[in-house]
Amino acid sequence: MSQSLPDLTPGLSPEFPPGLSIALMVHAFLPDQNYGTEIYTLELSRALKQLGHRPTVIAARRHGPAEIVREDWDGVPVIRVPALATDTRSTFDDPSRVPLYRSLFEELKPDVVHVCHFLYHTTAAHEAARQLDIPLVATFTDFHGFCHTGLLSTPSGTPCAGPSHLRFGCLACGVHEKQRTAPADSWWKLLGRWPMPQLSALTALLYRPVLPRALREEIDAVCDRPAVLKEALNTYRAAIVPTEFTAQRYRDNAITVPMTVSRFGVDIDRTPKPPPPPGPLRIGYIGQIAPHKGLHVLIEAVRGLRPAAGQPAPEVDVWGPLDQHPAYAARIATMAEGMQVRFAGLFDPADMASIMAGIDVLVIPSIWHENSPLTLLQALATHTPVIMSDVPGMRDFIETGVSGFAFPAGDADSLAAALRPFIDDPGLAARMSRGVDYPRTSIDMARDVLAIYRACGIVPAELPVLLGG
Repeated sequence: MSQSLPDLTPGLSPEFPPGLSIALMVHAFLPDQNYGTEIYTLELSRALKQLGHRPTVIAARRHGPAEIVREDWDGVPVIRVPALATDTRSTFDDPSRVPLYRSLFEELKPDVVHVCHFLYHTTAAHEAARQLDIPLVATFTDFHGFCHTGLLSTPSGTPCAGPSHLRFGCLACGVHEKQRTAPADSWWKLLGRWPMPQLSALTALLYRPVLPRALREEIDAVCDRPAVLKEALNTYRAAIVPTEFTAQRYRDNAITVPMTVSRFGVDIDRTPKPPPPPGPLRIGYIGQIAPHKGLHVLIEAVRGLRPAAGQPAPEVDVWGPLDQHPAYAARIATMAEGMQVRFAGLFDPADMASIMAGIDVLVIPSIWHENSPLTLLQALATHTPVIMSDVPGMRDFIETGVSGFAFPAGDADSLAAALRPFIDDPGLAARMSRGVDYPRTSIDMARDVLAIYRACGIVPAELPVLLGG
């Protein structure tokens, strides 16, 4: 079982004068990326600073200057380090980078290195912390700790249990990822459709010794990755997970670090939702436009809805980047032809509350094991009903019929059936809105994090006891 948080004495000062120095490591940061992990890192940093501590974000940057760049983001220091290579191994194992992180840690003198996402920093950051005897804590926001893609699903979208002994599934995913990101004229593009990734993985296992050196190195990197990361992650003092499901998947894959379930907090305007204007149902989708996010399921479901005579067709606002998965985005655009679908692009995270205010219901149609997505929590906090795939990382957050509905992942007909009551009863979304809430904030989240630091012995003995008590 996951650990429980220690009891905290309310009403006492949460500060640690003069405060802890905390290095928060993340694979990307705003404005380069503004997905869930990046927002989590920002909000946790802000809250830790508000509680009297000294957070510094160390973010990897795959593009841009080849030197270290220092910035300030909303009062939080940010150090951007370049990811200097692009091969598979360099995303998780690059000993040449140990001096870089050691120099940063010697400068910051952190009491703890908190790994929000290790990708592109590699295990070099772990080794630097080990050499300097700095404790490591992590937040597992996805499954990258043991899964090559972080999605824990196969190229066809079916659930995966994790790496097998021979790494056959990992190699198939690696081939699929290579062909997706390769230039249009690359021979990798020939391997995109089933069963080519699987056949390529089998070929890699059988004929590895006679393959070109570059391919052998890629195969070895994919096969070595789970063991290298298992050794590194099991040196953490503790890990934070948003759901028990996440903790169990890590345990199933031999990650034995003590894990504590602590739900994420969100900072957003919680003003009651304004009454919707007369007109069609306003459906919102917010997130990556990528196959695992299931936008195609939503488009198919809405296309299949047939409003009654006199009823307007529902509108769909899609917020997300169209250039991340161009082939998939083109497929979605084709599917949406003739429908009331607006591709709104990217937005400033500060505008999230106003975007939520402009929709009646948010749909999260993911076909992978979503892991407490912040978009879900932000919707609930802004009193927006949610219709979502029934996957373990989300189902615990809604009360069916009160704050939303769930449908079997990938089932467009079931999603259409969940949307139908909102079309037939135009006042349903507004009535449900009054029962939708998520009060947990980043301060609540940060207090949990600090309590975990205390529980695993990170707080120096000369400092006051955490949060009183």
